[in-house]
Amino acid sequence: MANRTDKEAYAIHGTNPQNLIEYISRQKIYDSVYWKQECFGLSAERLVDKAVELKEVGGMYGEPAKPTHFIALILKMLQIQPSKDVIVEFIKNDDFKYLRLLGAFYMRLVGRPLDVYQYLEPLYNDYRKVRVRELMGKQELGHVDELIDAMLTKDRLFTIALPRLPARLTLERAGQLEPRVSVLDEEFDEAALEEEQEEQAAALEAQQREAEREEGGEEGEVRTDRDRRDEREYRRRSRSRSRERYRRDDRERRRSRSREDRRRDDRERERERDRDRGDRDRRREQDGDRRRDDGERRRRERSGSPHGDRKGDKRARQEEPMDEIAQANALRASLGLKPLNARAAPAAAPALHRGLPRLQRALCPLTSRHGSTAGSVAARAAAESGGSTAPAVAAAAAAAPAATEALPGEREVRPGVYEGYWRWQGHRIRYQRCGDAGPPVLCIHGFGASADHWRKNLGELGQSCRAYAIDLLGYGFSDKPDPRQYGPPSSLYNFPNWSQQVRDFLREVVGGPATLTCNSVGGIAGLQAAIDDPALIRGVQIMNISLRMLHVSKQAPWQRPLVKALQDTLRTSALGAWFFGQIANTKGVKTVLQQCYGDPAAVDDELVDIILTPGLQPGAVDVFLDFISYSSGPLPEQQLEEVGVPVSIVWGEEDPWEKVEWGRQLAKYASVQEYVQLPGVGHCPQDEAPQLVNPLILGFVERVNSSGGSSSS
Repeated sequence: MANRTDKEAYAIHGTNPQNLIEYISRQKIYDSVYWKQECFGLSAERLVDKAVELKEVGGMYGEPAKPTHFIALILKMLQIQPSKDVIVEFIKNDDFKYLRLLGAFYMRLVGRPLDVYQYLEPLYNDYRKVRVRELMGKQELGHVDELIDAMLTKDRLFTIALPRLPARLTLERAGQLEPRVSVLDEEFDEAALEEEQEEQAAALEAQQREAEREEGGEEGEVRTDRDRRDEREYRRRSRSRSRERYRRDDRERRRSRSREDRRRDDRERERERDRDRGDRDRRREQDGDRRRDDGERRRRERSGSPHGDRKGDKRARQEEPMDEIAQANALRASLGLKPLNARAAPAAAPALHRGLPRLQRALCPLTSRHGSTAGSVAARAAAESGGSTAPAVAAAAAAAPAATEALPGEREVRPGVYEGYWRWQGHRIRYQRCGDAGPPVLCIHGFGASADHWRKNLGELGQSCRAYAIDLLGYGFSDKPDPRQYGPPSSLYNFPNWSQQVRDFLREVVGGPATLTCNSVGGIAGLQAAIDDPALIRGVQIMNISLRMLHVSKQAPWQRPLVKALQDTLRTSALGAWFFGQIANTKGVKTVLQQCYGDPAAVDDELVDIILTPGLQPGAVDVFLDFISYSSGPLPEQQLEEVGVPVSIVWGEEDPWEKVEWGRQLAKYASVQEYVQLPGVGHCPQDEAPQLVNPLILGFVERVNSSGGSSSS
């Protein structure tokens, strides 16, 4: 009972307040002697007595990990949740520096961003020394202002992941915070003003003496001490009045400048919104015109009329180089298809111009269930009806384009893309969607990612499909329940549970069967959903699916006890949280992404933020440690042999984790209808090469919906 949160306590950041400290650290604190002797039954009134006795600050330290008294009191405060007035008094207390830091760190964990900046920034003026207990147990000297700066700028402190804090500049531009003025600015201004006034007074006095000597001779030079004292007093008062007037004018100028800056920012934001709306309208008009032109051209081609748009044919022939058509005919000959004739060549040329030759060169033919040859989307489309490559879903969208409308509770996160939350088994699950018409397609992310990893796909897919992307339980901004409360390791975060989540989402949100397109471990969840309920899945497209090389069946006998011991150590000791902290930072995430992307330049700041921000949410470290201990469950080889719906495989050739040679072995299974390799692309093709992946997704969706989800090619 002593380790439970107070029944009157409020949820913090959507979770139990104690979950702000990782599970492993909490258990170490509960088992410590200090907790049992000093914190048992501790109330808010007696908390201050223990706080003033603190002699150092820090989190977990040493091996085995031990908690400092400081972090134990933080956990107790999260349990009993003292009032905000008490915490403010802790922060304002000048006599006990460790009490002040205790209140400041608690405010950083649970406070609103405005309160954090309001109460912590004044502590920048506290330069007192404090003792800091480091992770390895060494005690070092620090300063209060340095620790306050770490609370406001770092992602982790005292072995605890800090909740995300918006940048101060963002709150200033929103008008929620006044610009911060340094105390040194005013002191420098005063010193400069005094020096300037003294120089002016000295120059004036010299001029007066010179004038007195010239006009009154000896008489003008005779001045009493009283006159000199009166004159010095007058100058002193004059400088004081000038200094006060200068300060008043300077404060008014700063306030005026701040108001003008806010008004200018508001005007600039309004102009940007107007420009964005105008750009979106123009793009929609251009897309509509282009779709109508494509639809008209396809109708002429299907009708076979010799009186087509001769001017358009002539213009197309002039724009397309003949060597591309020759390359297409050479490729078709290698596949056993007839060459393009003079009438079909102009229709096939736009597909060549859009980058499809690269896919065709990467084509790896394979034998389908009925023994026929299956290739990439481009190759099959080129073999049909005179070389037309436009999928039926795109033609449907051109005939009736429609803008996505927000549903209740949703908000627009990108142009035409809306975000909402769905309640599943008591947990909040985030999803994104785009498009209100067409066949449904659900995008499933990989390990450590989220629905935002499909940022470059949903907008284009939504033009001809009802496109969805979902955050699996434990990832993104979906809830991250503590896996220890659900039994042994991997009892919660596993592929059967994610399969159930996907199938329930299709029934309750999408409203029926859909096509799945998945990346990495999301592919195993998608295949499992198709095995569990094939009537609900039209087809599954997997991109660089995880081959699960740490699966127990793929480990050598001598490796299994070592891997098991490492997994248990990471999951049950402070080493796991330390290991996660080495990765869950801007530099660590960027390094990992640049390793797995074929082009490191594709890793931009937005992508790093998309991966890092959910990883800093409370509970993320427990999800990470639980999943890396998951060495059982299904393998993709087993699933491809069992699945009864069509499967498309897309593989980036530069993936350093899932080698292309291993992925090529998956093409032999009967359920696989196509296998496409993407040259120069890494582990996440949908984000690195959307211009190649989006046509593949649309083509696969069109085929499985036109064939009714049959597994034959």
